[in-house]
Amino acid sequence: STVSTVTHPTPTPPPPSFSKLGSRISLYTPQSYATGELIILCTWLGAARKHIDKYIASYLTIAPNAKILLIQSDVATVTSSYPTQRKAIMPAVEVVRAFLSECTYPT
Repeated sequence: STVSTVTHPTPTPPPPSFSKLGSRISLYTPQSYATGELIILCTWLGAARKHIDKYIASYLTIAPNAKILLIQSDVATVTSSYPTQRKAIMPAVEVVRAFLSECTYPT
């Protein structure tokens, strides 16, 4: 019998100023972080570093004090089972949960 294996291409490494949280998830936290500002950048199917950098530069101009959560994808990730996808996205989920817990809203 033939066993099929899915190979995952090496993800584009995050920019040096980003902390790697998972194989395809990283987080940028500026020195002067403003509570309540989070940008979630989801790249499309193996986006090249130059394209990711272009968006990051734009977001740093628009919201210089915001955290940036970078989530990269590839075909193998998108076509993997839902349990595998859930496990892979958990570092991003934790960032969003922590972010929401920082925000207080009047009741």
